[in-house]
Amino acid sequence: MRTAIKRRNEAKAASAAATAPAPGKPLSYQHAFHIINTALHNLSPVDRGGIVYVSEGANTMDISRSAFPVSHPRLRLDAGTHATMGVGLGYAVAAHEAYNAPEGEGSAGPAGRKKVVAFEGDSAFGFSAMELETMARHRMDILIFVMNNGGVYHGDSDSADEWLARQAKGAGAGGLRSTSLGWEVAYEKIAEACGGLGFVVRTPEELERATVQGFKADVPVVVNVMIESGKAGKLEFGWQASAKKGAKKQAKL
Repeated sequence: MRTAIKRRNEAKAASAAATAPAPGKPLSYQHAFHIINTALHNLSPVDRGGIVYVSEGANTMDISRSAFPVSHPRLRLDAGTHATMGVGLGYAVAAHEAYNAPEGEGSAGPAGRKKVVAFEGDSAFGFSAMELETMARHRMDILIFVMNNGGVYHGDSDSADEWLARQAKGAGAGGLRSTSLGWEVAYEKIAEACGGLGFVVRTPEELERATVQGFKADVPVVVNVMIESGKAGKLEFGWQASAKKGAKKQAKL
């Protein structure tokens, strides 16, 4: 069983690494995570256990689980099977204190101090974004990536003009859905307002630079990663797809 799980994770990681956007196209989850993963592991090799990964959000959490390997226990925190939103930044604060405070409980892996890296969907980030003030006040050097596609699970517009046209139509057909979020909201400015650092990135080069600078910073950092909206995708969560498969299986019996 462990061998099968390992092989599946390796296959997913290889698939993510092979995914690259066409020139001029927005970043995807997979390609963005590959860039971040490469940069982070150049700074802190995975076998050292120097990074604690926190994640929440639909695609953000699900995809990041296989994109960022860990080789020691207690280095990954996410919403778990109940998919509770709003836990990410609280978990990041707790992990920082558990590992890095003078009264911390110790370390997993040879690395002493841990860098806490949080991956947040843009919707999930909104639940507890003001924990950034707590981080800044206590000088917690937590690195946060907000995966910004302008909506819950996926956005519904590929340009500012398209988004404004939908907004003008109001609720209903052709307008913004209830799962829509604002167009390219400047989440990085929340970090700046609280005393941290903020970056907005759209290209692989910008993302790599922000990752390195964010990792080395001694204050909380938000990297606002603009990714493809995925508007053509069907708004369906993983548990819904599983339920449908289960229903079809029962119908055949």
